[in-house]
Amino acid sequence: MSYDNQEHESFVEKLWNLIFHNFWLKMLSLTFAVILFLSVRTEQVREINRTARLRIVTNERMMVIGPQERAVDITLKLPNSLFIRQPDEHELMGELDVRNQNPGRVRVRLSSENFPSLDKDKRYSLIIHDPWIEIDLDNVQTKSFDIRVPIEGRPRDGYAVERILVNPEKVEVAGAKREISKLGALTTSVINIEGIDKSFSSRTKIVVDDNSSLRLKDEWVNVQVVVTHQRAMRIFRAVPVEVVGTSHVETRPTHVDVELTGDRATLDGIRTSEVRVFLDAKRLAPGWQEKAVRLQIPRSASLVRITPTSVSIRPL
Repeated sequence: MSYDNQEHESFVEKLWNLIFHNFWLKMLSLTFAVILFLSVRTEQVREINRTARLRIVTNERMMVIGPQERAVDITLKLPNSLFIRQPDEHELMGELDVRNQNPGRVRVRLSSENFPSLDKDKRYSLIIHDPWIEIDLDNVQTKSFDIRVPIEGRPRDGYAVERILVNPEKVEVAGAKREISKLGALTTSVINIEGIDKSFSSRTKIVVDDNSSLRLKDEWVNVQVVVTHQRAMRIFRAVPVEVVGTSHVETRPTHVDVELTGDRATLDGIRTSEVRVFLDAKRLAPGWQEKAVRLQIPRSASLVRITPTSVSIRPL
Protein backbone atom coordinates (compact mmCIF):
# COMPACT_ATOMS: atom_id res chain seq x y z
CA MET A 1 0.00 0.00 0.00
CA SER A 2 1.35 3.39 -0.94
CA TYR A 3 2.17 6.08 1.54
CA ASP A 4 -0.53 8.41 0.11
CA ASN A 5 -3.26 5.78 0.65
CA GLN A 6 -2.16 5.18 4.23
CA GLU A 7 -2.24 8.92 4.92
CA HIS A 8 -5.78 9.26 3.44
CA GLU A 9 -7.16 6.36 5.49
CA SER A 10 -5.64 7.86 8.63
CA PHE A 11 -7.33 11.22 7.97
CA VAL A 12 -10.75 9.61 7.39
CA GLU A 13 -10.40 7.56 10.56
CA LYS A 14 -9.57 10.63 12.60
CA LEU A 15 -12.52 12.55 11.12
CA TRP A 16 -14.87 9.64 11.89
CA ASN A 17 -13.70 9.44 15.49
CA LEU A 18 -13.99 13.20 15.84
CA ILE A 19 -17.66 13.19 14.81
CA PHE A 20 -19.05 9.92 16.09
CA HIS A 21 -16.92 9.05 19.12
CA ASN A 22 -19.17 9.63 22.17
CA PHE A 23 -21.78 11.04 19.70
CA TRP A 24 -24.72 11.33 22.12
CA LEU A 25 -22.58 12.97 24.73
CA LYS A 26 -21.51 15.54 22.18
CA MET A 27 -25.16 16.16 21.10
CA LEU A 28 -26.16 16.61 24.72
CA SER A 29 -23.35 19.12 25.22
CA LEU A 30 -24.39 21.03 22.08
CA THR A 31 -28.02 21.18 23.20
CA PHE A 32 -26.99 22.45 26.61
CA ALA A 33 -24.81 25.14 24.97
CA VAL A 34 -27.69 26.34 22.77
CA ILE A 35 -30.06 26.54 25.74
CA LEU A 36 -27.46 28.41 27.75
CA PHE A 37 -26.90 30.85 24.84
CA LEU A 38 -30.62 31.56 24.44
CA SER A 39 -31.04 32.00 28.18
CA VAL A 40 -28.27 34.57 28.34
CA ARG A 41 -29.62 36.32 25.21
CA THR A 42 -33.12 36.50 26.68
CA GLU A 43 -31.83 38.29 29.74
CA GLN A 44 -30.52 41.06 27.49
CA VAL A 45 -32.89 43.90 26.52
CA ARG A 46 -33.03 45.74 23.22
CA GLU A 47 -34.62 49.12 22.62
CA ILE A 48 -36.53 50.07 19.48
CA ASN A 49 -37.74 53.58 18.64
CA ARG A 50 -41.12 53.65 16.88
CA THR A 51 -43.96 56.02 16.06
CA ALA A 52 -47.33 54.89 17.39
CA ARG A 53 -50.78 56.18 16.42
CA LEU A 54 -53.34 57.40 18.93
CA ARG A 55 -57.07 57.50 18.11
CA ILE A 56 -59.09 60.04 20.11
CA VAL A 57 -62.57 58.89 21.21
CA THR A 58 -65.28 61.46 22.00
CA ASN A 59 -68.99 61.26 22.78
CA GLU A 60 -71.54 61.93 20.03
CA ARG A 61 -72.11 65.53 21.18
CA MET A 62 -68.43 66.46 21.14
CA MET A 63 -65.67 66.48 18.56
CA VAL A 64 -61.95 67.12 18.25
CA ILE A 65 -60.73 70.23 16.46
CA GLY A 66 -57.85 69.10 14.30
CA PRO A 67 -56.68 65.57 13.49
CA GLN A 68 -58.70 62.73 15.00
CA GLU A 69 -55.48 60.70 15.26
CA ARG A 70 -52.14 61.80 16.69
CA ALA A 71 -48.60 60.47 16.24
CA VAL A 72 -46.71 59.55 19.41
CA ASP A 73 -42.96 58.84 19.61
CA ILE A 74 -42.26 55.80 21.77
CA THR A 75 -39.43 53.47 22.75
CA LEU A 76 -40.08 49.75 23.08
CA LYS A 77 -37.98 47.65 25.42
CA LEU A 78 -38.20 43.92 24.77
CA PRO A 79 -36.10 40.81 25.45
CA ASN A 80 -33.33 40.23 22.95
CA SER A 81 -34.77 36.89 21.94
CA LEU A 82 -35.17 35.25 18.57
CA PHE A 83 -38.64 34.11 19.62
CA ILE A 84 -40.11 37.54 20.40
CA ARG A 85 -41.11 39.65 17.42
CA GLN A 86 -41.67 43.37 17.26
CA PRO A 87 -45.30 44.58 17.62
CA ASP A 88 -47.08 45.45 14.36
CA GLU A 89 -49.00 48.63 13.41
CA HIS A 90 -52.28 47.27 14.79
CA GLU A 91 -50.74 46.61 18.18
CA LEU A 92 -49.28 50.12 18.23
CA MET A 93 -52.65 51.78 17.55
CA GLY A 94 -53.60 53.40 20.84
CA GLU A 95 -56.84 54.91 22.09
CA LEU A 96 -57.49 58.00 24.19
CA ASP A 97 -60.96 58.28 25.72
CA VAL A 98 -62.03 61.90 26.35
CA ARG A 99 -65.79 61.31 26.49
CA ASN A 100 -65.99 62.72 30.00
CA GLN A 101 -64.12 65.94 29.19
CA ASN A 102 -65.76 69.37 28.80
CA PRO A 103 -65.45 71.62 25.72
CA GLY A 104 -62.20 73.57 25.49
CA ARG A 105 -58.51 72.72 25.57
CA VAL A 106 -57.65 69.71 27.71
CA ARG A 107 -54.28 68.22 28.65
CA VAL A 108 -54.21 64.46 29.16
CA ARG A 109 -51.41 62.15 30.28
CA LEU A 110 -50.71 59.01 28.25
CA SER A 111 -49.50 55.64 29.50
CA SER A 112 -49.12 52.09 28.26
CA GLU A 113 -52.77 51.56 29.21
CA ASN A 114 -53.70 53.65 26.17
CA PHE A 115 -52.39 50.82 23.95
CA PRO A 116 -54.73 47.92 24.80
CA SER A 117 -53.74 45.90 21.72
CA LEU A 118 -50.14 45.63 22.85
CA ASP A 119 -49.58 42.09 24.15
CA LYS A 120 -48.27 42.50 27.68
CA ASP A 121 -47.40 38.76 27.92
CA LYS A 122 -44.52 39.36 25.56
CA ARG A 123 -42.86 41.47 28.22
CA TYR A 124 -42.91 44.67 26.18
CA SER A 125 -41.96 47.77 28.09
CA LEU A 126 -43.37 50.96 26.57
CA ILE A 127 -41.81 54.39 27.12
CA ILE A 128 -43.69 57.43 25.77
CA HIS A 129 -41.25 60.26 25.12
CA ASP A 130 -43.78 63.06 25.69
CA PRO A 131 -46.61 61.57 27.76
CA TRP A 132 -48.76 64.72 27.72
CA ILE A 133 -51.09 65.56 24.84
CA GLU A 134 -53.22 68.68 24.34
CA ILE A 135 -56.61 68.40 22.63
CA ASP A 136 -59.15 71.05 21.59
CA LEU A 137 -62.74 69.89 22.11
CA ASP A 138 -65.94 71.61 21.03
CA ASN A 139 -69.65 70.90 20.83
CA VAL A 140 -71.01 69.51 17.56
CA GLN A 141 -73.30 71.74 15.50
CA THR A 142 -75.21 70.93 12.29
CA LYS A 143 -76.13 73.51 9.64
CA SER A 144 -76.85 73.71 5.89
CA PHE A 145 -74.67 75.88 3.62
CA ASP A 146 -74.84 77.19 0.06
CA ILE A 147 -72.40 75.85 -2.53
CA ARG A 148 -70.03 78.12 -4.44
CA VAL A 149 -68.34 77.00 -7.65
CA PRO A 150 -65.06 78.77 -8.55
CA ILE A 151 -64.19 78.82 -12.25
CA GLU A 152 -61.00 79.61 -14.13
CA GLY A 153 -60.36 80.46 -17.75
CA ARG A 154 -62.74 82.05 -20.24
CA PRO A 155 -65.04 80.62 -22.91
CA ARG A 156 -64.31 80.72 -26.60
CA ASP A 157 -64.72 84.15 -28.24
CA GLY A 158 -68.37 84.93 -28.82
CA TYR A 159 -69.57 82.74 -25.92
CA ALA A 160 -70.33 83.46 -22.29
CA VAL A 161 -71.33 81.58 -19.15
CA GLU A 162 -75.00 82.42 -18.64
CA ARG A 163 -75.43 80.67 -15.28
CA ILE A 164 -74.06 77.90 -13.07
CA LEU A 165 -76.50 75.44 -11.51
CA VAL A 166 -75.61 73.30 -8.49
CA ASN A 167 -77.51 70.23 -7.30
CA PRO A 168 -78.03 70.08 -4.38
CA GLU A 169 -77.95 73.83 -3.80
CA LYS A 170 -77.25 73.33 -0.09
CA VAL A 171 -75.32 70.67 1.85
CA GLU A 172 -75.72 69.80 5.52
CA VAL A 173 -72.51 70.09 7.53
CA ALA A 174 -71.71 68.86 11.03
CA GLY A 175 -68.69 70.25 12.80
CA ALA A 176 -67.22 72.02 15.77
CA LYS A 177 -69.40 74.95 16.82
CA ARG A 178 -66.56 77.48 16.47
CA GLU A 179 -65.78 76.34 12.91
CA ILE A 180 -69.43 76.29 11.84
CA SER A 181 -69.88 79.86 13.09
CA LYS A 182 -67.02 81.08 10.85
CA LEU A 183 -68.18 79.27 7.71
CA GLY A 184 -70.01 81.38 5.12
CA ALA A 185 -70.42 78.86 2.31
CA LEU A 186 -68.93 75.67 0.95
CA THR A 187 -66.63 75.73 -2.07
CA THR A 188 -66.11 73.06 -4.71
CA SER A 189 -62.90 72.35 -6.56
CA VAL A 190 -62.14 74.75 -9.42
CA ILE A 191 -63.87 74.11 -12.77
CA ASN A 192 -61.92 75.03 -15.90
CA ILE A 193 -63.99 76.68 -18.66
CA GLU A 194 -61.08 77.68 -20.91
CA GLY A 195 -62.18 77.65 -24.57
CA ILE A 196 -65.59 76.03 -24.02
CA ASP A 197 -68.39 76.73 -26.51
CA LYS A 198 -71.22 74.57 -25.15
CA SER A 199 -72.91 73.73 -21.87
CA PHE A 200 -71.65 70.79 -19.80
CA SER A 201 -72.20 69.02 -16.48
CA SER A 202 -69.60 67.85 -13.98
CA ARG A 203 -69.66 65.89 -10.73
CA THR A 204 -67.47 67.97 -8.43
CA LYS A 205 -66.16 67.45 -4.91
CA ILE A 206 -66.58 69.99 -2.14
CA VAL A 207 -63.20 71.10 -0.79
CA VAL A 208 -62.66 70.70 2.97
CA ASP A 209 -59.34 70.98 4.79
CA ASP A 210 -58.04 67.60 5.94
CA ASN A 211 -57.47 68.98 9.42
CA SER A 212 -60.93 70.49 9.64
CA SER A 213 -63.59 69.12 11.96
CA LEU A 214 -66.26 69.58 9.28
CA ARG A 215 -68.15 66.45 8.19
CA LEU A 216 -70.36 66.73 5.10
CA LYS A 217 -73.54 64.79 4.46
CA ASP A 218 -72.71 64.89 0.73
CA GLU A 219 -69.13 65.42 -0.44
CA TRP A 220 -70.03 65.54 -4.15
CA VAL A 221 -72.40 67.86 -6.04
CA ASN A 222 -73.53 68.04 -9.67
CA VAL A 223 -72.53 71.28 -11.38
CA GLN A 224 -74.06 72.40 -14.67
CA VAL A 225 -72.36 75.22 -16.57
CA VAL A 226 -74.78 76.83 -19.06
CA VAL A 227 -72.99 78.44 -21.99
CA THR A 228 -74.65 80.70 -24.56
CA HIS A 229 -73.59 82.97 -27.39
CA GLN A 230 -72.28 86.16 -25.91
CA ARG A 231 -74.97 88.80 -25.80
CA ALA A 232 -74.31 92.19 -27.38
CA MET A 233 -76.22 95.47 -27.25
CA ARG A 234 -77.20 97.83 -30.06
CA ILE A 235 -79.19 101.07 -29.87
CA PHE A 236 -81.31 102.15 -32.83
CA ARG A 237 -81.70 105.88 -32.35
CA ALA A 238 -84.47 108.16 -33.60
CA VAL A 239 -86.78 105.42 -34.80
CA PRO A 240 -89.90 107.19 -36.18
CA VAL A 241 -93.20 106.60 -34.40
CA GLU A 242 -95.73 105.27 -36.95
CA VAL A 243 -99.32 106.24 -36.12
CA VAL A 244 -101.97 103.62 -36.93
CA GLY A 245 -105.68 104.39 -37.34
CA THR A 246 -105.57 108.04 -38.47
CA SER A 247 -103.10 110.55 -39.76
CA HIS A 248 -104.76 113.63 -38.26
CA VAL A 249 -102.86 113.60 -35.01
CA GLU A 250 -99.92 115.30 -33.36
CA THR A 251 -97.34 113.31 -31.36
CA ARG A 252 -94.62 114.25 -28.90
CA PRO A 253 -91.96 113.01 -29.40
CA THR A 254 -92.05 111.85 -32.99
CA HIS A 255 -89.07 109.52 -32.62
CA VAL A 256 -87.85 107.08 -29.91
CA ASP A 257 -84.67 105.10 -29.17
CA VAL A 258 -84.78 101.29 -29.19
CA GLU A 259 -82.11 99.15 -27.52
CA LEU A 260 -81.84 95.48 -28.54
CA THR A 261 -79.74 92.55 -27.38
CA GLY A 262 -78.61 89.37 -29.14
CA ASP A 263 -75.63 87.80 -30.84
CA ARG A 264 -73.18 90.35 -32.15
CA ALA A 265 -73.43 89.00 -35.68
CA THR A 266 -77.23 89.03 -35.52
CA LEU A 267 -77.43 92.60 -34.27
CA ASP A 268 -74.93 93.83 -36.84
CA GLY A 269 -77.09 92.33 -39.58
CA ILE A 270 -80.32 94.09 -38.56
CA ARG A 271 -81.28 96.95 -40.87
CA THR A 272 -82.69 100.14 -39.38
CA SER A 273 -85.89 99.65 -41.38
CA GLU A 274 -86.51 96.33 -39.56
CA VAL A 275 -87.02 98.13 -36.26
CA ARG A 276 -90.46 99.75 -36.24
CA VAL A 277 -92.46 101.51 -33.53
CA PHE A 278 -96.27 101.83 -33.75
CA LEU A 279 -98.82 103.98 -31.93
CA ASP A 280 -102.55 103.14 -31.99
CA ALA A 281 -104.55 106.36 -32.65
CA LYS A 282 -108.01 104.78 -32.74
CA ARG A 283 -110.74 106.06 -30.41
CA LEU A 284 -108.77 109.02 -29.11
CA ALA A 285 -110.27 111.35 -26.54
CA PRO A 286 -109.98 115.11 -27.06
CA GLY A 287 -106.76 116.74 -25.88
CA TRP A 288 -103.32 115.40 -25.11
CA GLN A 289 -103.04 111.85 -23.76
CA GLU A 290 -100.33 109.24 -23.13
CA LYS A 291 -100.23 105.99 -25.05
CA ALA A 292 -97.77 103.11 -24.95
CA VAL A 293 -96.00 102.24 -28.16
CA ARG A 294 -95.74 98.77 -29.77
CA LEU A 295 -92.55 97.37 -31.20
CA GLN A 296 -91.75 95.21 -34.22
CA ILE A 297 -88.24 93.71 -34.35
CA PRO A 298 -86.57 90.59 -35.88
CA ARG A 299 -87.23 87.43 -33.86
CA SER A 300 -83.50 86.81 -33.45
CA ALA A 301 -83.16 89.90 -31.21
CA SER A 302 -84.63 90.81 -27.83
CA LEU A 303 -85.81 94.14 -26.51
CA VAL A 304 -83.86 95.78 -23.72
CA ARG A 305 -85.74 99.09 -23.52
CA ILE A 306 -87.61 101.78 -25.45
CA THR A 307 -86.90 105.40 -24.54
CA PRO A 308 -89.42 106.79 -23.87
CA THR A 309 -91.90 103.95 -23.37
CA SER A 310 -94.95 106.11 -24.11
CA VAL A 311 -95.78 109.00 -26.44
CA SER A 312 -98.13 111.96 -26.01
CA ILE A 313 -100.78 112.23 -28.72
CA ARG A 314 -103.80 114.46 -29.53
CA PRO A 315 -106.26 114.51 -32.40
CA LEU A 316 -106.17 117.55 -34.70
